[in-house]
Amino acid sequence: MTQKLYCYVDETGQDTKGKLFIVVAIVIENERDDLINKLEKAEKQTKKWKKKWFKTKKEIQSKYIELVLSSSIIKKIVYYQTFHQSAAYQDLTCLVVAKAINRYLGIRKIKNYKASVFVDGLSKKLENRISKILRDLGVKIRKVRGVRDEANAIIRLADSVAGMVREIDEDKSKFKSFKRQITELE
Repeated sequence: MTQKLYCYVDETGQDTKGKLFIVVAIVIENERDDLINKLEKAEKQTKKWKKKWFKTKKEIQSKYIELVLSSSIIKKIVYYQTFHQSAAYQDLTCLVVAKAINRYLGIRKIKNYKASVFVDGLSKKLENRISKILRDLGVKIRKVRGVRDEANAIIRLADSVAGMVREIDEDKSKFKSFKRQITELE
């Protein structure tokens, strides 16, 4: 039987022109709807709503990250990698997606799968290119789609984690203790 995987991806750092680039990938199976419900409830409870990380007040960021990352459903599904001195954004994004999916597959001992990959802000024009790169990296792709973070709670989580990791990397954050709850890829 073919297992359906879903991978939600966001990044930060293109504004640094390659000095810093962080990609976050969230890989999940059939508990996707449950995760979306929990994330939307956390957004409402903390009053984060659908705001991007950098537009959210610090105390709300803290409440949201603490609430979400303490959830057992988050364990071993949030992956990230930080890059320095590279502007190969699409290739690095695909590399992180491939690594995250492979790590997830290894943990859950899944052999047969097809992945649907959702990338924040990806244009229609780039969907086929990203699909090809991922296939070349050995990822079994069902589809690749661009999405907007306003429309998806999992993409908003990826945006928040990317923002948090960036603040930690730039030494501007008190979120270092939360970094243990997500998986850094090498």
